[in-house]
Amino acid sequence: GWVAPAACPPGTHSQATNLTAAHGCTLCPAGASCVAGSLQPLRCAPGTFTPSAGHSECLPCGAGSYQDEKGATACKDCIFNHHCAAGSTLPSPCPSGTTANASLAVMTDASQCIICPRGFWCAPGIIVACEANFYNPTTGAADQTKCLPCPENSGMPAGATASVAVSSCLCNRGYYNAATHGSVHCLPCPSG
Repeated sequence: GWVAPAACPPGTHSQATNLTAAHGCTLCPAGASCVAGSLQPLRCAPGTFTPSAGHSECLPCGAGSYQDEKGATACKDCIFNHHCAAGSTLPSPCPSGTTANASLAVMTDASQCIICPRGFWCAPGIIVACEANFYNPTTGAADQTKCLPCPENSGMPAGATASVAVSSCLCNRGYYNAATHGSVHCLPCPSG
């Protein structure tokens, strides 16, 4: 009697005809999937992978990782100041006014991003210190305009960045601070 040909089992493929047994099928390679009866491997889509040969379906990247290429055998770790949900094809940046939570090795959701700290401003995926002669007393700054300049006739030591208070501004040589209560108002020193 005639026997109907069987399809290659899941995790294998073959374009050969007249195979009499499954051992004539080829194991699906890593980075691809082969459903039952596959003629050829299907490369894994971005966001998925197969770590070894013989898979019938690609696996989603785990939370905290991503894969932006086809045919991957592993996923990439999420990058700093970004979060990656399961199956991510690209890291997503922390939104404006927020930054990475340093206590977490990897972030899986935007809710894990924290409010931008004082002395900095945070655009999507970046955190920048206010430069010398500027300070930022507020949290959640989304752009550089939150870094306020030192008052007239004052400044900071070279390299002083991420200052959080106007009191970091020191009166220039020949001026004195006439203000009280932590503010800065520099006036020329009286003669003598």
